[in-house]
Amino acid sequence: MSDGKKNEIYDGQYVIPEKSAWENFKERFHRQPKLRRPKKRLGKAYAVIGALFFATATGLCSYYGVFSSADYMLSDRIFRLINERDEEDTKVRIISIDDVSVKEYGKYKDWSRSRTADLIKRLDSVAERAPLAIGLALDYTEEKSDGGDDELVEVCKEYGNVCIAVTRSASDRRGSTGGTEKASSSASSEGKESSAGTSDEKAAGGDVQPERPEEPSPVTVDENTGSTRNVQIPYEALRPYVSLGLMSMMGSRDGVVRESILRSLVNGSKYDSFSIAVYKKFLESSGETYTDPSTNSQNNFSFNYSRTSEDYDIYSFYDVMEGTVNPKVFKDSIVLVADYTNNEVQRGPNNNDLHAIEVQANVIDALVEQKTGQSVSKMFMAVLYAIFIALFFFITASRSGSHLVLETLFLIIALVITCAVLDLVGFYLLILIPLVFLVVIMIINLTTRYVALWKSRHHLEDILTKYVDKNIVSEIVSEGEIAVRIGGIKKDIAVLFVDIRGFTSLSESMDPEKIVDILNRYLSLVSEAISKNQGTLDKFIGDAAMALFNSPFDLKNYEYHAACAAWDIKESAAELNEMCEKEYGKKVNFGVGIHCGEAVIGNIGSELRMDYTAIGDTVNTASRLESSAAAGQILISEEMKKRLGDRVITSFVGDYTLKGKKNTVPVYNIDAVVREEKQEEAAAPVERIII
Repeated sequence: MSDGKKNEIYDGQYVIPEKSAWENFKERFHRQPKLRRPKKRLGKAYAVIGALFFATATGLCSYYGVFSSADYMLSDRIFRLINERDEEDTKVRIISIDDVSVKEYGKYKDWSRSRTADLIKRLDSVAERAPLAIGLALDYTEEKSDGGDDELVEVCKEYGNVCIAVTRSASDRRGSTGGTEKASSSASSEGKESSAGTSDEKAAGGDVQPERPEEPSPVTVDENTGSTRNVQIPYEALRPYVSLGLMSMMGSRDGVVRESILRSLVNGSKYDSFSIAVYKKFLESSGETYTDPSTNSQNNFSFNYSRTSEDYDIYSFYDVMEGTVNPKVFKDSIVLVADYTNNEVQRGPNNNDLHAIEVQANVIDALVEQKTGQSVSKMFMAVLYAIFIALFFFITASRSGSHLVLETLFLIIALVITCAVLDLVGFYLLILIPLVFLVVIMIINLTTRYVALWKSRHHLEDILTKYVDKNIVSEIVSEGEIAVRIGGIKKDIAVLFVDIRGFTSLSESMDPEKIVDILNRYLSLVSEAISKNQGTLDKFIGDAAMALFNSPFDLKNYEYHAACAAWDIKESAAELNEMCEKEYGKKVNFGVGIHCGEAVIGNIGSELRMDYTAIGDTVNTASRLESSAAAGQILISEEMKKRLGDRVITSFVGDYTLKGKKNTVPVYNIDAVVREEKQEEAAAPVERIII
């Protein structure tokens, strides 16, 4: 082995002996890839382009209502949980004309108005248990001659807390197809009339069943004039003593009523919606002042469903009249009366069907609890979400996996809470679109980040194999992580050392550049011979090289592989000698030493610096054999000769006294290697797992 200098300066570069040759060789032939550190950012261009793309996609999806049905469903579930109320919290009580009532009293259309008058008297006769408002969603259009009309007029005049629904006329209902009906909202504020409408909005909650003349139905509003047509209002004698309200509401794209009209024109006269009329009567009886809820540009106000059919106390008309219901349950409440026998069911949120009067009850609850609001304009929502998603993408484009997931979960929770709070203060936002894009962006950024790290890791591994044997790299980069723990295991291996004979004198007589060129060519052929025979190049030590066989991965016949590698090095030396003599006038000769036995394999060194190598007497013996080898000799130990058997032809060189050994060691030279037709492959194939 050469006694080369510890450190030398070549062309102004500080060179570490065991790596200088390899590094200079790569630089000379421009084959050394640049060592790139893992990027902390994926690039501004990616972040900007991605942010613009997702901002545009989010804005368009929000504006045109993509996923609107699913969006409404999710929003309804969230707000249902937030705004859910118990039965005791609502002021609304419902009295239904049910099958029992019809069985006992007959169909409602055949009833005398005196029966309604009796109900009102039963509810209002005792002030301490009287309701504050009574809303009758029943038909009182045509006068009857049985005296009941006058009785109803007197009762309504006496108590003054009755509101009656204004409905479509029978002719208008007969013209209906029974499907969804197009309507628009219109409004006239005090002293000023305004009209507005949207062609894609539907009245009264989507699909409607064939209607009965007795049941009030939503009013059709002309979207150009703001006037209703073909409406039914109570008979003339009753009108002065009751409040009138239009059964007119606005359906969203999924067919669920989420908006109510504040007021409309009926034949030139302004009328409140039924829910507003009942709410006004409630406040009037309570001695409170009414204020219009906030509305949008079409004079509609929105509301959320806080209750389902099961959440309301619904009493049979018959049971109330027969006295089986405690009258105290109606104290200070709002009583709504409707015919339940016509099965007029409207679509509610989360596929919960509601009777038309239960929809009105939800609106009234929202008014009483001051939970009404207005839907945010489509343009505002589109711009808001576009900016939000663009910022999210731009900021998270460079985030690591765990940080990105946590940030996304935090923003999802924050978005849901924000939308819920805005809903509570009167602004209704759809939230599914931003939630979907948050998750999509998280997945895309995680995937992009993973691919970038995967490429970077493979690139770094490729760079590392230029300095460390690929088998050692595979061992270090194991189980998806860098295993850099100090320690090792005992294993039987074959160790090969090779060195240039007379390198010190050669380097003194030649320019450093020529020495490096010769050294690189020599180390290249050594590396190829070791790799060809499935060995592991442990390290370069100046002009020497150390190789291991059967480490780190198991290799069958590793002793034979080591002998073949040594013989390939010897055969390649002739070509290298010819080149060196032709170009530089110098010859290069090698000496090789091989020994086999037990050694410790693993990471040797300190926490600051370590090498994956082998140590032990086996390594020392191989090194001493190489030092004793003359030019062109391949010296092996007696143990090595025994294991190789007749696969090599050897000659006894003598008993050598090796440095560090008390006894002499029989040494043999390999004169020839008997090549097998097919060398056996490694028993344990290498599998690289890079994360």
